[in-house]
Amino acid sequence: MSFLAELQGFARKGLRHTETVVETIDGRKLKESHDKYGHTTLTSLPGSYLGFVGDCKPDLQISVATLSDWKDSLELKLKGLCNTLR
Repeated sequence: MSFLAELQGFARKGLRHTETVVETIDGRKLKESHDKYGHTTLTSLPGSYLGFVGDCKPDLQISVATLSDWKDSLELKLKGLCNTLR
């Protein structure tokens, strides 16, 4: 079947109805659906509202930080700050 024949044989009613879950920039989740006329309906989904998009995927690398790492880092920052102020 040629591409032109596929386009001419396209029937909109052959499409399946779908609903999409959209996560906004502030973390709200909305269910988006369309009626047969193409009008969009947004429904707010209940759940936890973080106020931001949370990253709930597990990290691929696991790091270990010791107290001495933090202490040395802080000392270096303070020394750099003192040198800058001079």
